[in-house]
Amino acid sequence: MKRQISWFVIGFLLCALGLVSFPSDSKAASSGSQVSTTSSSLADTVTFQRKSFFASGRYYIFYSDGANIAYKSSVNGIDWNGPTNIKAGYNAGERFSVWFHGTYVHIVYGTGAVNTPLYYRRGIPNGGGTIAWSTEQIAVAGAANKAYTLPVISVDTSVSPGYPWIGYRLVGGGTTYPMVTKSKNNNGTWGPTGTATGFPYNLSGWGAAGWVVAPTPLSSGNMVVVYTSFNRVIYARTWKPSSNAPIGGFQTVNANTSSYFSAVGRGNELNLVFLNTSVIFHTKYNFVTNSLGPENIVQSGLPSTSAPVLSVDPYGDLHLFWAVSPNIYYKQNSGGSWSSTPLTVVTDAEPLTNNDRLTTPFKTDNGKIVFYMTK
Repeated sequence: MKRQISWFVIGFLLCALGLVSFPSDSKAASSGSQVSTTSSSLADTVTFQRKSFFASGRYYIFYSDGANIAYKSSVNGIDWNGPTNIKAGYNAGERFSVWFHGTYVHIVYGTGAVNTPLYYRRGIPNGGGTIAWSTEQIAVAGAANKAYTLPVISVDTSVSPGYPWIGYRLVGGGTTYPMVTKSKNNNGTWGPTGTATGFPYNLSGWGAAGWVVAPTPLSSGNMVVVYTSFNRVIYARTWKPSSNAPIGGFQTVNANTSSYFSAVGRGNELNLVFLNTSVIFHTKYNFVTNSLGPENIVQSGLPSTSAPVLSVDPYGDLHLFWAVSPNIYYKQNSGGSWSSTPLTVVTDAEPLTNNDRLTTPFKTDNGKIVFYMTK
């Protein structure tokens, strides 16, 4: 059944392309507002990271203003407070990611410089738009001749609050490796003694150019860690809450263009979308049977830069977005079937910065999604 959903569109200069309310199977009409300005065209990259959520009656979006990690919040998706700066020295969105898990927001960040750490913090959003942050923790210590880039954070569902996981690219020795680490603490601390047994874990065991990693939580504390490299197939390894080493995994048949993929969990099922040249594919992985389903075409005829982003709502419906400048398009998967015709949710006279700048939250709440990009 198609459910009514309202969409907030926030674009960057940071510029709002519109506030959109519509039944998901009808024509959308948008109105907009500017959220902020940034000197970085990479303010909200990359699409497999998450940088927005809904909590305490507010929509929160995180971005780089060209010099800092910053966030703003809004009760209606039009009027935005802030900005509030979190950390200086960050000129691109790809250097951090955010995850909201019921009560707490979690963030990982790192400059990507040699011999510098990945940092972790946990915070509590309040009704006024501020976030009360815990003390900054070192999640992955810096090391000589090594750099950590493109961090992605999520939190498992084994207990409440859950345990944070961080995927990242290790750069060293003239190549890169896909890594994942996990905290053994669920109280906002990490530090030198806070890493779980068996971590950090090298997912591939071999180097390649441009590995990226996205840990994705399922129900019952199960975790699927998705990883890929430029123009390769997509791989995954899986963990149960009690396991210190992976117990299963998969690899796709089709390769993904660049690193254009997005994944969400739904029960014990992982839903994965990715771009292959000009086609968006969708596939499902079943954790219980450790099996990957068919890779079905959702949309074809796209530019090779139209990176898809995927969200899931409380009903289990999937919401897919992609950009073909100057437009942003949307399809819904309800009851296991994708809508046949894409809905144009944004039409703008000005071109978008790039088709691969779009970002959405992992999970939608109260029938609304915030999605935004540089413009």
